[in-house]
Amino acid sequence: QAFRYYAVEGLLIEMLPTIDNFQRAFAHLPEELQENEWVKGVAAVEQELMRQLSGVGLKKMEALGEEVNPDTHEVLQTGPGEEGIVVEVIEDGYALGDRVLRPAKVVAGLGE
Repeated sequence: QAFRYYAVEGLLIEMLPTIDNFQRAFAHLPEELQENEWVKGVAAVEQELMRQLSGVGLKKMEALGEEVNPDTHEVLQTGPGEEGIVVEVIEDGYALGDRVLRPAKVVAGLGE
């Protein structure tokens, strides 16, 4: 299984920007388009893509509210919030099995 993970690692890393673009697009979807059938179809395609990628071992790492970990988080900014805790996720991090493909880009609390 380890061989299988590493065989697809490069492809998954190449696909992460596409996954990010899907997520950004849906996060900024105008309210008047949320019930549009075409948009729902595109969302279904994105969900199927994520299901298939999950099937080969890709997993999104949860970061919000977690203690900052240099192995899984890249702190881009600091701001108000509990010290050393991720208060905002700028870009999701992903792993393949136990291997980090890309750390999450985060904002860490300063303790203010």
